[in-house]
Amino acid sequence: MIFSVLFAIVPILIIIAIVMAVRGRGSSGSGEEGASVTRHVWLYLLTLISLGIFAFGVGQLLSLLFDITIKSGYMTEIGSRAFNQEQLSMGLAMTIIGGPLWFLFWRAAQRRAKSGPAESSAIVRKFSLNLILLSAALTWLPAVAEFIKWLLAGVPAANFDGTFLSTVIVAGVIWFYHFRVSEGEGHLTPGAQTLRRWYVYILSGYGLVWLSVSVIQLINSAVTSLPIWGEVLVDSSFWNDPTRTAITGILFGGLAWFFHWFRMAKGDVESTLRQVYFYLLPVSGGAIAALVAATVMLYQILIWVFGATGASAGSHFQFLGWTLPTILVGFAVWGYHRTLAQEEAGKAEERRESARRVYVYLMNFIGLGTAVAGLVMLIGILLELVINAVSTSITPSAGWWREQLALCLALLITGIPLWFYYWNTALKRVQKAELSEWSALSRRIYLYTVVGIAIIAMTAGLVNLVYQLISGILDGFGVQVLTNSKWSLQALVVAAPLLWYHWQVLREDQKESAEAKPHRRSVTLLAADPDREMASRLEARLGYKIKLLKQAAPATETAAAVPDEEIERLAGEILASPTEKVMLVASEGRIDVLPYEED
Repeated sequence: MIFSVLFAIVPILIIIAIVMAVRGRGSSGSGEEGASVTRHVWLYLLTLISLGIFAFGVGQLLSLLFDITIKSGYMTEIGSRAFNQEQLSMGLAMTIIGGPLWFLFWRAAQRRAKSGPAESSAIVRKFSLNLILLSAALTWLPAVAEFIKWLLAGVPAANFDGTFLSTVIVAGVIWFYHFRVSEGEGHLTPGAQTLRRWYVYILSGYGLVWLSVSVIQLINSAVTSLPIWGEVLVDSSFWNDPTRTAITGILFGGLAWFFHWFRMAKGDVESTLRQVYFYLLPVSGGAIAALVAATVMLYQILIWVFGATGASAGSHFQFLGWTLPTILVGFAVWGYHRTLAQEEAGKAEERRESARRVYVYLMNFIGLGTAVAGLVMLIGILLELVINAVSTSITPSAGWWREQLALCLALLITGIPLWFYYWNTALKRVQKAELSEWSALSRRIYLYTVVGIAIIAMTAGLVNLVYQLISGILDGFGVQVLTNSKWSLQALVVAAPLLWYHWQVLREDQKESAEAKPHRRSVTLLAADPDREMASRLEARLGYKIKLLKQAAPATETAAAVPDEEIERLAGEILASPTEKVMLVASEGRIDVLPYEED
């Protein structure tokens, strides 16, 4: 229950206590700040532990009460008197010990929080509150779903489990109380806002995934229950356990997603974490789910077309019950969040660019990997046909190629368009952003990863190929040498052009970024520029920082009076300087550029 979740985090909290205490001592000569931080962590750590003990004890007692009152007629050995006494003793002990301890520690924490805004917004307190909210929510949602599923099943007393109902009550009360406390205090500091966002987006993602999977499961149950599958009969009615599980998942997954996304995350467009959530979970996740389902669907259809299955149509085509809804749900999740992310990105373009770039190259990698897998399989099929044609000792089974060709074509049909689309997107981004895109970390990781994998594949393939050739020279060539070299030939044929192309792109990026990057010089400006206005304008033009020596004499002209044409002249003379070091001296209404070298 929630006790287990909270107790599992204790080692992390201890580490945080040590780190923050050390940092606190380092930032305060007397060590008073470090001691305060340590007390904070110590207090909230004990509060969490005592809350977990108290919650577990109350849950044990409630579970026992519900089992006795609701399931009394169906007690088995697990509900014997000895077990009830043990459960009762454990529940009372943990409640009697944990309850007063939590009350004392929490009361002390509340007194500290009421002493001022700095205490109520302390990072340790906010971390503790959001951890409790996250643990309680992730405990309450599955438990209430199981309880509602039991109600939908017709309230069978024999299947009742008091643990679910007790967890619903305890976790629900804990979440509601701490949510009121957290929202009442607000989130005044950037650290507090970040912790709140982590809680919000974790629960939003959890609810969205649960909702999506449950929708797919419900549609699959409905489709496979239809009387359209020929001789295939459905053993049970549509109203079965998977259907009830899907309905409860839609209800509570949708509740978790709707509450946290539309209420708590509403208006959070300035958050970088929101953009990371957009592109790494719903956008990428939706696209990957739709891609996998489309690949499986094509594979199964091609297997049927090639006659590689012995099952009846009614049995074989039931895969449509989950592949089609997965494609539709994945595309809907992808489309909604991608559109919303693009709309919000326009409001803060520079801060959102990194998350979009990661998404583009992630989809590039997925599409390229899918296409490469299909090409490798296709070459393997062709080589196998050659081996079977020249061999007199190998007798392949009839139609061995059908399943392999079906999977190969499915991978190619989905992977090539995906890679082609996103690689063209990446090329357009390069044309638009130039230097910032050439030097982007995500682009370099993508290119170096592809090049590295291609080099490893070619190296391994060449080693095995040379080994097989030497073995053939020594032992005599035969079909076995070709068979053992098959995977090497597959790797070489695919990896060689892949390596050549991406190596050319990588070299071009390095060349262009090196040529586009201005040659830095050590520039020193001596001027009356108290607000660094002139220095900032010159830095923006050069693309790097310069050193400013503020002139002590009264300024005859302000930095703002320097026209743009003068800034351009200065930048041009700095770039054309024959030396690495340049001094700019503002005097008597003019600025002189003086190249120099140190003796």
